[in-house]
Parts: sequence; structure tokens; C-alpha cells
Amino acid sequence: MEDKKKGIKETLTSTCQEVFGHNKLHHKEQIYMETLNKIQERKNKKSTINNSQTRTKEVDALAGYTESNKKDELRETGRLHYLDEGIWFLALVNDQPRREPIKFAIGDAGNYI
Repeated sequence: MEDKKKGIKETLTSTCQEVFGHNKLHHKEQIYMETLNKIQERKNKKSTINNSQTRTKEVDALAGYTESNKKDELRETGRLHYLDEGIWFLALVNDQPRREPIKFAIGDAGNYI
């Protein structure tokens, strides 16, 4: 009976070893402090590059927003006027905001701003 159990156990273990492979202890490679320092420096360089790229994108976007806000402000005060096909011009008149709409006689008469 014992021999039978031993034989079954051996066949099971050999089958498992064939399928899963022999269980070996894998020791991790030693990492020296110099290597860790190099890895940390590389990470720092990458993060500074990414941050600077992000910062330039933010600055460019901010410049676009400021320009848009200036146009809106000028449009509200009545100093920036729209011509045909996306052309804007700045009316150099007094700084008082206009209360009545401005009518242009360019192309299609009756354009109100």
C-alpha cells in the first residue's frame, strides 16, 4: 500500500514538474547605490523635461486666452469692429463705450455690431 502511494506521489510530482517546471529559487540581482542614483537622475531629467514642455504649452494657451479676452473687452466697449471674412479692426475713437449699435456700409449694408 505504501509503495503504491509513493508511486502515485512520484508520478504526480514528475507530471507537475513537466508542466510547471522545476521549482528553483531565483535570487534577485544586487542593485548598487550608484545604479539607483543613475536611475533617480534619469527620472529627474525626464520629469523636468516634461514639466518644461507642459509649462510652455500652458504659457502659449494663456497668451491665446489673453488675446481673446482683450478682443472681447474691446468688442464690449465698442472699439473693435468686425469686417468681412474674419477681419477685425480697432476704431481709434474716444474710450467711451457705445450704447447704440454701429452700422457699416461695407458689402452687405445693415451689418450691426
